[in-house]
Amino acid sequence: MIIPSAAHNDIIFKALADGAKIELTTHGTSMFPYIWPNSTITVEKRSAYNIDEVIVFDAPAKGSFIAHRLVKYDSTHFTTIGDSCLTLDAQGKTEKILGVVTHIRGSWFSYNPNGQLGRLYGKMIRKTSPLSHIFCNICAKAVHVLNRILK
Repeated sequence: MIIPSAAHNDIIFKALADGAKIELTTHGTSMFPYIWPNSTITVEKRSAYNIDEVIVFDAPAKGSFIAHRLVKYDSTHFTTIGDSCLTLDAQGKTEKILGVVTHIRGSWFSYNPNGQLGRLYGKMIRKTSPLSHIFCNICAKAVHVLNRILK
């Protein structure tokens, strides 16, 4: 999911570091069907993150924040993948992580991604790759086409 960066990224990083929760609106289909386009996600900073959690990180080369599933993590680097993406993202430095997604809200749904069902979904996606990624990719493309037709 792509979240256009605010002009004041430093304010967002500081607010999260001070314990605030922030809400961001998502765009794109890289996390479909887990996160739908135009969903609102709540992000919180943590001192450490767990594999299979959805994190938000700063991707200055793309001019945006990205919300993707964490697949590798240590004290200095992390690697993520979108649920409907076929390849891993480039490795990033942990200081680029804004935080973990703690709530997802859309026009007809609202849930905690770190609950039992969310964690189970994350493990299923990771363990059944690449088939699940191919399936999610096809679904995401269909949603993208439908969104264009309906606009």
